[in-house]
Amino acid sequence: MRPLHLKMTAFGPYREQETIEFSELGGHTLFVIAGPTGAGKTSIFDALSFALFGTGSGEDRQDTRMLRSDFAPDDLHTAVELTFEVRGRTIRIYRQMAHIKAGNKTATGEKYELVEITEEGEIPLVERYTIREINAKLMELVGMTADQFHQIVMLPQGEFRKFLTSSTDQKEVILRKLFRTERFQKMTDYLREKRQHLVDVSAQHRAVQSTLVSQAAGLFPEEPIFMQQEVNLYQIETALQKGMDETTAQHATSRQQEENAWNLFQSEQKKLQQLEWLAAKQARLQDLLKKHETLTNQQPLMKKVQVRIEAAVRAAAISHIHGMKQKASKELLEKRTHVETLRQKLAQTTDTFTKLEEEFQELKNQEPARQALRQQIERLNERIGQLEKLEHLMKQEQELATTVSEKQAEHKKLQQTVEHKEQRLQHLLDQYQELHSESNALPEVKAAYQFLGEQIRLVDRYNEQMMERKTAQEKVERATAAKQQAHHDWQAFQAEQANQLALQLVGHLHDGKACPVCGSIEHPDPARPTTTAGNGDGRALEQKLEQAKAQELRFTLEMERLDQDLTNFQANHSELVDSREQVVLEQEQKAQQIQVLENKRQQAEACIKEGKPLRQEVNDLKKALPEKEHQLATVMQQWQQLQGQLVALQESQDGASLQETKQLSASKTAELNEQLTRWQQTERSYGEVRDAYQSLTQQVSWETEQLKRVEAEGTQLETDWEQALAEQHFQTEDDYRQAVLPTGDISRYQKELRDYEQQVQQVTTERQLLENELEGYKEDGSLEVQKGLVSQVKTQWETYKQETQQLANKLQTANRLVVQFVELKERVGDTENKLATTTALYDALRGQNAKKLSFERYMLVAYLEQITEAANQRLESLSGGQFRLVRSERQESHGKQSGLQLDVYDGYTGQFRDVKSLSGGEKFHASLSLALGMADVMQEMNGGIQIDTMFIDEGFGSLDEESLQKAIDALVQLQRTGRLIGVISHVKELQAAIPAKLKVHKSASGTSSTRFEIS
Repeated sequence: MRPLHLKMTAFGPYREQETIEFSELGGHTLFVIAGPTGAGKTSIFDALSFALFGTGSGEDRQDTRMLRSDFAPDDLHTAVELTFEVRGRTIRIYRQMAHIKAGNKTATGEKYELVEITEEGEIPLVERYTIREINAKLMELVGMTADQFHQIVMLPQGEFRKFLTSSTDQKEVILRKLFRTERFQKMTDYLREKRQHLVDVSAQHRAVQSTLVSQAAGLFPEEPIFMQQEVNLYQIETALQKGMDETTAQHATSRQQEENAWNLFQSEQKKLQQLEWLAAKQARLQDLLKKHETLTNQQPLMKKVQVRIEAAVRAAAISHIHGMKQKASKELLEKRTHVETLRQKLAQTTDTFTKLEEEFQELKNQEPARQALRQQIERLNERIGQLEKLEHLMKQEQELATTVSEKQAEHKKLQQTVEHKEQRLQHLLDQYQELHSESNALPEVKAAYQFLGEQIRLVDRYNEQMMERKTAQEKVERATAAKQQAHHDWQAFQAEQANQLALQLVGHLHDGKACPVCGSIEHPDPARPTTTAGNGDGRALEQKLEQAKAQELRFTLEMERLDQDLTNFQANHSELVDSREQVVLEQEQKAQQIQVLENKRQQAEACIKEGKPLRQEVNDLKKALPEKEHQLATVMQQWQQLQGQLVALQESQDGASLQETKQLSASKTAELNEQLTRWQQTERSYGEVRDAYQSLTQQVSWETEQLKRVEAEGTQLETDWEQALAEQHFQTEDDYRQAVLPTGDISRYQKELRDYEQQVQQVTTERQLLENELEGYKEDGSLEVQKGLVSQVKTQWETYKQETQQLANKLQTANRLVVQFVELKERVGDTENKLATTTALYDALRGQNAKKLSFERYMLVAYLEQITEAANQRLESLSGGQFRLVRSERQESHGKQSGLQLDVYDGYTGQFRDVKSLSGGEKFHASLSLALGMADVMQEMNGGIQIDTMFIDEGFGSLDEESLQKAIDALVQLQRTGRLIGVISHVKELQAAIPAKLKVHKSASGTSSTRFEIS
């Protein structure tokens, strides 16, 4: 991933929109990001991280809300747009952060875009612009998670050193995220859960076995195997089979006894049934004889009933003629009464009709007088309307007069409010200008305060370096003494070695023969053995001398560096050494001045805060004044017009009041209503009586004709009735009435007669059949004795049956237990095999071994060794061959897993020591090497990852001149591989050594801007 274009909006110290075009670097792939503290250098890293992963660049910058600029206007959303190149593709990602605007309760404005830029245009890379889909696609494109990116590509301020000195557990967390080995932990957790499940299943099997053994002991208590504490499934199965064999034999014997008892019971039960049948037949015969005697006694009564039924039937045959005769007589009587009543009513109606006709004609002639009264009432009502209108206009005039007064008061009050608020606004403006003018000096005072603080820090640093110079001089003196001693020992060793060689030559020297060294044939003073023997091993002494020289050189260089720093400080800031207390006092005064100016700035802002809504309120009130004036003029005009109408109406009226006119109108209206009511009532009564008279006349005529018809029909019915009595053999009508019976009684008597005859026939037939059936039968034994015998035999059979059933149930339960034991034995074997296999795998993965090393830790150790191997290729160069990182084999306490601690091998001392003992600069070299090694390993292991960029935030300030130069050389060498390297640093030497710079400028108001400078 290589950035091409970065645009930040309302982000960090960048108030509105800030754009960084990385293409301005040209061919430079190593650049430094420089600027004062707090200018926003790290915010650039935050923007890159936010665009790619939605988070800040460090652990303390994960809350994205803190990334919004404090200087941004409320209507401007925080957003980052990043265009980058990855594997030949150009990608653009846009993230806009939601925030709560003033007056809102919820955050709004969230927006995301992810596209690929091609020659044809922009192509969306996801179906929907959601966080989940965009983050997943970006991780696929970049090939790294946020944790991996922050560990090997973007090294945040103060965080990339953590890996070097972190504990085993902390390294495990970091490496787990980088290499995604959490699947091994998940596998371990899965095996632990599975093992626990199998242990639980095994316990359940034991519980089931215990339950089955208890059930078997209940079935076969005579078997001693079931009473033992420890028993295996094979012993249980054998004991069960033995019990089942014995129970099978018992069941067969009991079954035979049950069958014999059943046969005896059936035989005796048959004899009992025969005796019961004979007794029942004899009892039934006695009942029939008694019933036949009763029916014979009822025979005379039944004959009388038959005669009565015959007479009732004859009467029923002519009952319809008798009914018609009675109905006709009743109708004739009713007709005669009705006709007489109608004739009387007609006579009364005739008198009433004559009187109403005379009154109707009289009232009809009064219609002209009623019409004149109507016209007088209409004139009175017109006058009432005029008087009511006049009264309404007078009321409107009073209301308008009140409204005019109110509108005038409102207009005056509004003018006074405007004047008062304008005075307050002018006061706030004057106060703001005064306070703002005084607080303009705040940035200058703050700058002076910071400058004084920097001078105090310079003096404090000078004092610290003085102490370091004293300590360094002591180290140089001790190192010089150690070197002199080592040099003396080494010279003594060399002299002894030369003397030993000379002694060897002396043994080969002879007078007259040439010396193999100088060629002389005379040997006046040959070498003699010395009294001092060689002290120590020559190689060790030489190595000790070299180490002493290196240590003296290192301490001397450190002291010279401190001397140079002290000399530079004295040359540039000598006056500060003696005036520190004065500078501190001036800084305190500046701090007080800053507080005063800050208060004035806040007061000025308070004036603005109060003045803005007040100015708006004054403008709104001024806008409302013309409307109020217009409303007042309109109401005045309406009032004047109404007064003119009121005067005109008053002049046109006479002296009568509205109340008097209404009373007169009401009186005339009542008089008219009374006349109309009388006329309407008379007219209605006349019509009703006239109609009634005509109707009664017609009705009397028709009813008289109907009476004649009914009289003729009655005479004919009398003749038909006399003839019917004779035909049915009734002497008189009284004989007919005595013979009449209700229809229901006739049916009931007929049914009783039929039932009697059927009972006589049924009893006679059944008695003859029973007598024939019982002929020849004799009683054989007592019925009660036979019942007792049957009950005794049945009880014996049921006892045998119950015993047989119990044995069958016992066999069924035993068979079920055998099946369950067989199934349990199979499940137990399967569970034990799985438990053994799972336990072995679980122990292997969780590190149950002598080294306390889990499988995941083993993989992480392998990854760490690859990282340290890659890191050492750069660390040896940066440290001049002195240091090399190695994985520590130290066993941690309390049985904790080990294997991820780091030691450093010091080539000068030949010793291994903890990396925490390294100095600040040495730690920086080691941390940088580890980070670069980690990037190399990640890129090598994941073919899809292409690490084209690296960003480093601070850390160079702890390096001496030589170490700094080595670090720069390492970065230069790294960028030669094609990577884009960005470094944040305040170190002037580093800035001077790198031509390409991204300058971050901080204004007096606190906002920042950027630009590239290529020297």
